[in-house]
Order: sequence, then structure tokens, then C-alpha cells
Amino acid sequence: MIFKFIVTVSIVISSAAGAYVYAESVKDAKLKKDLIAEQVMIHHSIEEIQQDKQEGFILVSEAKKIIENQAIKLGTIEGRMTALAPKSAQKVRQQNDNLAKKLSDLSNLTQIYELQNSLFETKILTPEDLNQTAKLKEDVTLDEIEAIAIKVKENPQATLVKEQSEAVIEFAIKQFETKNAVKEWLLKNDQQYSEKNVQILSDLVKQVVPESEQAGFEDALRKFEKGLAEKVAKEKAAQEKAAQEKAEKERIALENVNRAVANASQTTITEIEQNGYSQTNAPNQDVPAGATSTPAANGQAAPSIPDAAPVQEVRTDGFNFNGNHFDVQSFSGLGAVPQWTPYIYQWVEDPSHYLIEKASSAGSAIWQLGVGDTIQLDGQTYTIFHVMRHVPNDDSAYPTLKSQGATVTWQTCESASANSDLAIWFAR
Repeated sequence: MIFKFIVTVSIVISSAAGAYVYAESVKDAKLKKDLIAEQVMIHHSIEEIQQDKQEGFILVSEAKKIIENQAIKLGTIEGRMTALAPKSAQKVRQQNDNLAKKLSDLSNLTQIYELQNSLFETKILTPEDLNQTAKLKEDVTLDEIEAIAIKVKENPQATLVKEQSEAVIEFAIKQFETKNAVKEWLLKNDQQYSEKNVQILSDLVKQVVPESEQAGFEDALRKFEKGLAEKVAKEKAAQEKAAQEKAEKERIALENVNRAVANASQTTITEIEQNGYSQTNAPNQDVPAGATSTPAANGQAAPSIPDAAPVQEVRTDGFNFNGNHFDVQSFSGLGAVPQWTPYIYQWVEDPSHYLIEKASSAGSAIWQLGVGDTIQLDGQTYTIFHVMRHVPNDDSAYPTLKSQGATVTWQTCESASANSDLAIWFAR
């Protein structure tokens, strides 16, 4: 009886134990299935982030937030794995490790994008290429750009976006350098208004990227253009005033000459009246030069009155401007024309071009001329339409003087040095 009871109890206990093992197995399988299902969802989330980032549809901040949430879920799965059987836990843990590695890589890539975007006011990358309209932040320095470039290179995932990151950093540096070049040039050349400086500033502004940033320098460019116009107008007014003053001095000098001639004539008339000279006894050589004699009603000769002083002849031959006249001679070959010369030289190799020695009267007077002024060359009038300063005296000088389509051109040196730059006038 006892044995039977023991046997019966044993059977009951064995059945209970089997049911327990079966229940535990079902519970383990369900937990494993749940955990794997959660891992699959995390895997899909990672894939979505990667796909969205490639297509440029997700913000870095959003991707970063999703990655952090998925990492928390992985940690939760890790904690729940302790309830699994060792064999089941091993498979789940292996998948967890793979997902953790993918999240870590994705987090590193996100950090690269975050660093790159931190330099600009808007997102720098588009699905196609760089965002060429993205502006560098105003307070970013070159040192900050280089520091971020180093951080990007040190990131474990940097090799995956190497070309892309290099393009971003290069774009940032180019923005900084082009804008800084204009700012530094403006500091060095403030109020130095000249045609050459207007062109230099215009070329510098055109190199600024992105193009929208060029508008920030329009005021500076307009300031230089206005300053140049005012300078040219002031110089022209000064030249006109100098020409007027010169003409006035010549007029006064001519009046003084005429007055002196008139006084001399009056003295001669007085002497004739006092001495009673007649036409018959007055020696011919005593008649003043240019005087004429007319018989008087009383039989005596009328006083000799000199002709009016001749009007100064205006020269039309040679090279003429603002009342200045210079004879023209020929010059052939290269080298310097004679110093302290009274001539302007016509270049035999190109007769439409004239050479003016700086150390001469023509070299001093020629600076009176500016755009809009005229010259007379062998009776033909030409109007100046362009003046170029500081032209290098090298092989490029001749192409430069032929570049404007002028009918005639002339040059002189900017300074007395042997390799002085040239000033060139263009007229037609």
C-alpha cells in the first residue's frame, strides 16, 4: 500500500514537473519571439533613418533623437534577456550586439553631419549635392572650420563620407576666404578711388560665394564708383580752371603788349608834332615798323600810326591741347625717348601711337588731359574716351593699348624709374 502510494505520488509529481517544463518552454519561446519582434522593429527604424538621410528627408536633430530612443529600447531588451534560457538568450544577444553596432555607426555619421551643419545657417547637403545657397554663419572663424575638419576626420565613420565632408569643408573655407579678401582689401584701400581699384573691387566681389552674399558689398562698390566719378569731375574742373587761368594770363599779356605798342606809337606822334617833320624830310628808316603815311590837308605828312598787333596764330600742326603746342618727331624701336625733349614722338612701328617723355614739358602738361577732353593732331581733332593708369611696362603693354579700339593713343611714364608703370590715353 505504501509502495503504491509512493508510486502514485511519484507519477503525479512527474506529471506536474513535465507540465511545468512545458509551461516554461512556452513562456521562453514567447519572450524570445517578443524580443526578436522588437529587434526587427529597431532594425527597420535604422534602415529608415539611413534611407531618409541618403535622400535628404530627415533633419540631423530628428535622426539623433530616433537613434537615442532605439538605443534605450536595445537596453530594455538586454535587461529582459536574463529571463531567457541560455540558448535563446545567446541568439537574441547576438542580434542585440549587431543592432547596437549599427546604431553606434549611425550615431557617428549623424555627428559628422551635425558638425558640418554647425558651420552654416541652413542645411548644407541636398540629395543631389552641396547646397550652394547655404551661407556660412557670420561669426565662424577659419580656426573653427579647421577644428571641425579635424574632428570629422577623426570620426570612425568619416571614411564613408570622405569626399562629401571634404567638399563641405572646402566650401566653408572658400566662403570665408572670399568674403575676408574683400573686407581686407577695403580696409587697405579705403577712399583710394581710381578706375583700377573699381575694377579690382568688382572682380573680388564677383568671386564671393554664395552669390547671395555679393549683395552685402554692393554699397562699397557703389561708394568707389561714386568716388571715382567725383574725383574725375574734380580733376576735370581743375584742368578747366587751369586752362581758363592760362588763357586769361595770355589775354592780359596780349593786352599789355598792345598797350605798350600803343604807347610807343603815341610817343612817336608827339615827337613828329614837336619837331615839325614832314613827309619830305622824314627819313624812311625813322618811320616805325608797320606804320603807314597819309598826306595831310595842310601839306604835311600825317602822323605814322602802327598797325594793330597781329593776333597770335593758333597752331594746327603737330600735337596740340589746352593751348599747348608740341612738334612731332619720329621714334623707332624700343627703349626710352630723349629726356628734356621739346618734342612728342610718333612711333614708327605703329604710327597711331605717340611717346611722351615724362621729364619734358609735354610730359608735365599731358596730365591736364582726362576723359572727354580733346586734342588736335595735325589739324584733326580727337576726343579722349578712356585713360588707363599703372599699366605694367612689359609684353602686355602693347596688347593693352590696342584693346580699346582707339584711333590714336599716347603714353608716358608714371614715375622716373627705369621700369616705371605707364599711363595710356585712348582717343578717337
